[in-house]
Amino acid sequence: MAAKKGFLADEGFQVEFIQARSNVSISAVITGDMQYTSATVSSSSAAGRGVPIKVMAVIVNRPYQYFVVKPNIQSIDQLRGKIFAVDSLGSSTTYLLAREVLKQAGLDPDKDLRIIGSGDGFARIAQMKAGTIDGTSMTPPQLLVARNQGFRILGSVKNVPELPSTGIATSEKLLKENPEHVKRMLRATIKGLVFVRENREETVRLVMEHLKLDRTTAEESYELVKDAYSMDGAMSDQGFRFVSELQRETSFGKSGPAAQMSDFSLLRQVQAQLKSEGILK
Repeated sequence: MAAKKGFLADEGFQVEFIQARSNVSISAVITGDMQYTSATVSSSSAAGRGVPIKVMAVIVNRPYQYFVVKPNIQSIDQLRGKIFAVDSLGSSTTYLLAREVLKQAGLDPDKDLRIIGSGDGFARIAQMKAGTIDGTSMTPPQLLVARNQGFRILGSVKNVPELPSTGIATSEKLLKENPEHVKRMLRATIKGLVFVRENREETVRLVMEHLKLDRTTAEESYELVKDAYSMDGAMSDQGFRFVSELQRETSFGKSGPAAQMSDFSLLRQVQAQLKSEGILK
């Protein structure tokens, strides 16, 4: 939205959006091949392990993922012995949250079923249609596309604490050497957040255009996700502590303290400026 509405251009940016797995994007940020990544759970986990990267702002601070399964599966417990797909393994949001929901349902995610990483949501829909997987974790609008194709929605992960599901992270090097660059990116991002919250109709229209969705699906997607978005890019330490807890339970390495994962100092400066301009309430 920040790109579509010209907020990024207003700050002097010509942005190229690249889809990449979280480990690839984090490596590219560290080497300087990319400047920013939205993979905030993976970035915060990496920062906790000492990788020189920091989360600077959180866009989605509450998870809104849902379990989607084949029509013959009527409960999460029936995933026992089945194949469940997420976007990628490791510290990805879908993987960590899927494990949490499975445990809450009484399943051992390491023993009672097989979890695989198999790409984006639309790819996983195709895999369910082909019968190669039995279920997956999805967010709107892919969630609604899957439902409209006859797959079953079992429930969501809304009962988990705050989590930095999506946001902006960058290298400690860029934070130190070019803080003004970072502040301009944050400013455009927060203006995009405000616009999405305050302009439902235009947001729905742009979602329809960008994702090639019908109006009903776009409107329903908006209503499902709007409350998961941060008001101003900030989030409490609770969400980062939750990342540490989830990460410790996997075999992909331990994560450090929450205070090591983020740096909101520049965000606070941007928030103050936007409030003085009447953009943030």
